[in-house]
Amino acid sequence: ELPHATIVKLQSAMQQQRSYFSQLNLKDLSQAEFEEYLSVRDKCVQYIKVPHIYFGTQVDTFATAVAILDVFLWKVKVTERLMSIVSAACFYIASKMLEAEETSPTAREIASLNCWTSKDLCRMELHVLARLGWRVSFVTYLTLLPVLADVFGLSPSLVLSDAVTTLAAKFLCRRSTVMVTPSTLAFALVQHVMGESTGSPGEIQVRVHCNIEDAQLAECKKVLSFLSAADYSSPPVSPPRLAPKFPLKIFDKPSMAGVTPLYTISEEPAAA
Repeated sequence: ELPHATIVKLQSAMQQQRSYFSQLNLKDLSQAEFEEYLSVRDKCVQYIKVPHIYFGTQVDTFATAVAILDVFLWKVKVTERLMSIVSAACFYIASKMLEAEETSPTAREIASLNCWTSKDLCRMELHVLARLGWRVSFVTYLTLLPVLADVFGLSPSLVLSDAVTTLAAKFLCRRSTVMVTPSTLAFALVQHVMGESTGSPGEIQVRVHCNIEDAQLAECKKVLSFLSAADYSSPPVSPPRLAPKFPLKIFDKPSMAGVTPLYTISEEPAAA
């Protein structure tokens, strides 16, 4: 059996992960809305990469910013004109959470890379947080990697190496954390490092504790294998991505959780 301390760490991380997504009441999207979400997300992630690279922030900051963006875009329809400032706001929130105070980029520094002002960025920061119910998850794949490394007898420095975190960053640019949970990504990364599944009792218990689904894990491993290839010219063949379904919600649309003074972001009415 897994050591008690390991089980406690896994359960704590999973409780935070489940709480973050369930309390945000993610609405079901139609297939057309889902495809639009993926298109907007692809562009917005690039807007996060720019300040992340420019300011040299931590890999955990990038992962957290992407997670914030993923949920916000799922809840709120963002126009092309606002993509850069919404993405920058997600990065700004994550950097204030995780970066050291003396190295965390200021709103003025981030705004200097764009056409809007630091005041605009601060307003959007508050708007994003309000839409998320003032809750931001600290759980990313990096939270679980050291725990899984201990389970499988791997060196923490190995699973947290630049090669692994760079691969994970590439994955996050392609797949939403709403669809591929941090625990699934962490487990797939460990298996990628190991080369193959061991089928050990420890592995089975980890999958149970982390609620890892076979289909999601298989797709995750396929994408990681593709991204780790030294030379590739075409994406892996995957079945069409369908919009996932969520449990019954307390409310149907973000505006019912709080009213925003910003009129530039619109949302479609809930289906009858």
